[in-house]
Amino acid sequence: MRILFVDDEMINIHGLLKFINWPELGFDTPDSCCSAQTAIERISGSTYDVVVTDVSMPEMSGLEMIRRLKGKTRGSPCFIIISAYDEFAYAQEALNLGVRFYVLKPVKLEEIESALRTAAIELANRGILSRSDIPVLPKKMHPLVYQIVLHINKECVGDLSARALAKKFFINPSYLSSLFKKEMNMNLNAYITKIRMGKALEYLRAGTHRISEISELIGYQTPAYFSEQFKKQYGCNPKDYKC
Repeated sequence: MRILFVDDEMINIHGLLKFINWPELGFDTPDSCCSAQTAIERISGSTYDVVVTDVSMPEMSGLEMIRRLKGKTRGSPCFIIISAYDEFAYAQEALNLGVRFYVLKPVKLEEIESALRTAAIELANRGILSRSDIPVLPKKMHPLVYQIVLHINKECVGDLSARALAKKFFINPSYLSSLFKKEMNMNLNAYITKIRMGKALEYLRAGTHRISEISELIGYQTPAYFSEQFKKQYGCNPKDYKC
């Protein structure tokens, strides 16, 4: 995933960015620019998944930049605001623009990493899974568990057994299962089911697929087993679900 930092005083956060393991979080090495206007030009001419911007900048604020970019970019990036102002008005305007994350200066490593992790998870589910269906992630996650979560969210149709995941990530299956449960406060199968069921809900709400098709799209081999799992989760069969 590609990320762009926008700040007229990048020197203030360059030191912090050196401590972030970008590949571990699923991001390429970040790009940066020092003005909102330059950022608009770069974002308009390229594809960024996440844009992290300061609020207060000369000539144009970060919020005004977001306002101008809304609806004009390919795949609308996820915006993260960095601000020295702990004021309701700024936060409210950011929310109105669809900004999900508001990080206060001085920026703490834990806070920016938490925002980036959550943004990455949401991007992995964009277009299929609504935010309300995404399990809440802990602020601090073991890097391995984070990578497994990203993989599950992106590849829910594949073999996601502990053995298959352990082979992919070069670890012992038992260790993977115990570590996942410790970090996520739920076992691996429960998390996979929650992600699959959340995606099933979105397909049902869209009303464009048959039950058998949804079953296949979310990784179940038979519609009967999908219906069984759905009923356990939501108390009704998929065909009886009311949006």
